[in-house]
Amino acid sequence: MFLVSPVKIQSQRFETALGAFILLCVVTSVGFILIRSRGINKKYVTVYAEFDAIDGLRLGSPVKINGVAVGSVQKFTLDPESGSVKVKFTILKKIELPEDTSAFITGESLFGEKVLKLDLGSSEVKMRAGEIIYQTQAPLMIEDLLYKFLVPDEKKTRKESSEGKDHVNSPPTKEHTDSHH
Repeated sequence: MFLVSPVKIQSQRFETALGAFILLCVVTSVGFILIRSRGINKKYVTVYAEFDAIDGLRLGSPVKINGVAVGSVQKFTLDPESGSVKVKFTILKKIELPEDTSAFITGESLFGEKVLKLDLGSSEVKMRAGEIIYQTQAPLMIEDLLYKFLVPDEKKTRKESSEGKDHVNSPPTKEHTDSHH
């Protein structure tokens, strides 16, 4: 017959208890991660906004209301038929957006990063998670303004030059001939 020493039995019990504790920690951690990733007890809700253009807006750009960051941009989807861009973003769950909320893409400063700015409406009816904001305004691009200012419009330039030629080549009026005599 084999005799097992009391020290060896205690060692096996300790290893079994330690293994069970580690297994419990792993299962608890995995469960917590799954619960968080599936949205149970979420702090944020998903909302969408549809824009004609989103120049300068990036994934992770802040979403702000009255200058306070309340969320971030998550995803862009281009509609191939209309050319519009659907922006998926999240905001704090505790913020209720009126259904007439507007969305703008604007810069933090003249040449700073773009942010998605929400202008809260006054409706008593609140948006639900997953709804789309259609009252939007694409970003104003400094490059486009500079281009319009620095590069003359061809139609305008042609009209001005043709008016100037007509004036130079036109026959003198009676006033012009009378004033020379």
